[in-house]
Amino acid sequence: MKVYLKDDEWALIRKLRAEKAAAEKAEEFRMSTAETAAQFFRYLDQAGMGPSFSEFVNGFGYEGEDGKLVYEHVLQLRAVLWK
Repeated sequence: MKVYLKDDEWALIRKLRAEKAAAEKAEEFRMSTAETAAQFFRYLDQAGMGPSFSEFVNGFGYEGEDGKLVYEHVLQLRAVLWK
């Protein structure tokens, strides 16, 4: 049985799929950033250092293109966890 959808119905399906994909991508970013933060905090603790973007990239070795964004979120996590 074939079902024919109107353009507006297809548009709704595409919109919902895009929203779902964006939510999944955001969740993956949150989880990945949390894991990176935990690893970076351990690295800093073992090295006896404070955080810096230079250390995040050069010493810790973060290589993602989104380094600045991830680092900013890592600092936000640190601020919340170390109140």
